[in-house]
This record gives sequence, C-alpha cells and structure tokens, in this order.
Amino acid sequence: MNKRLTTALVAFVVVFVLAQLFNYYIIRLYQVHSNEMQLSVLDGDYVLVNQVVYRNQPSMLDSFYDLFGTKQEIRNGDIVLVAFNDKTDRKFTKLKLLRVIGVPGDQIKIDNKKVFRNSEALLETYVSHSAAEEFLPLRDEMEEVIVPEKQYFLLADNRDIGQDSRVFGFVPRENIIGKASSVLFSYDNGYGSFRNKRTFFELK
Repeated sequence: MNKRLTTALVAFVVVFVLAQLFNYYIIRLYQVHSNEMQLSVLDGDYVLVNQVVYRNQPSMLDSFYDLFGTKQEIRNGDIVLVAFNDKTDRKFTKLKLLRVIGVPGDQIKIDNKKVFRNSEALLETYVSHSAAEEFLPLRDEMEEVIVPEKQYFLLADNRDIGQDSRVFGFVPRENIIGKASSVLFSYDNGYGSFRNKRTFFELK
C-alpha cells in the first residue's frame, strides 16, 4: 500500500511540475479580472495565451514550438498579454490584455475617440465605450505619434475605462508575453454561473 501511495504521489508531483512548466513557457492560462477588453474579453474569462508564436530568437525547440503555432510577428489587431510594473507596488509585475493598434513605424492619432493609423480611420467593430456621450480631451484626443522601433502602441477595447498606451505610452517588445488565442471557459461572478457560449471561444 505504501509503495502504491509513493508511486501515485511521485506521479502527481511530476504531472504538476510539467503542467506548471507548460503554463509558464508554452500556453499560459490567464484569468481576466476587469472589463477593459469588453466586449472581446469579459471579466471572468479564462484566456489561453500562446507564449511561443512571437519568439524572436532561434531555438533548438523550434520544431516542438511549431506544434503550438507557426512563428509570427506581432501584428495590428492581435490581443496580447502584457507585463509591466504596477506603480503602486514595484515588487510585483502586473499582467493585462490589450490590443495592438500600432507596430514599429506606424503613425497613430486619436481624434474625438476615433483612431487613425497612417492617416486612415480604423474600422474597429470590437470597440465599446462605457461613456459614449462623455468627452475627455486627455482620454479621447491624442496628437499623432510615430511608434518607435521595438515598441508597440496598445489600446483597450473598452476605450472609456481602459488604461493603455494613452496613459503609459509605448510598450517594449520584451513586455509582450504572448498572443491571446481563445477563451477556455468563462465564469460570470455576478450571476455565479458559467458562460457556456464562451467555452473555446476564439478571440479576434
């Protein structure tokens, strides 16, 4: 009996460690705790983040990584998981999902809540405004900027409550952890129930 328990315990520890390594290096399961990306991503979503598709250094494991998605560049429209220091406590790193609006070299401007990239107005069907009738110059207007090399301009889909590049500026390439691909499952804390329609919901 003791031998069986020992074997089961070792097996459990091995599986647990492998799962943690997989979550840390390959596909991260990220729980959403805000409405900044509503309606694309909801508070209570458990999002799968692919951490290997954006790899920019050759690796002996490239063939293995390709099983989880072909290597690609960070593109406009991608929803990405970003890491940055929380100003309220510099000891901890804060994570959040945001959408890529500008890549290096892009010219970005915001005029009366409307985003322009390279002088063309973006058709953003994914955007929501919690205070659509309210206008705040510091939030809803921005003079044209050019995205520097190895930096990105990111915005929240819920533009009226999102803390994004309008607040903290461009985001360095190394701060982008990976690409959010889909919702594994979602739990509505307000109603205390699962949102079944969002299970394996693809993010766009």
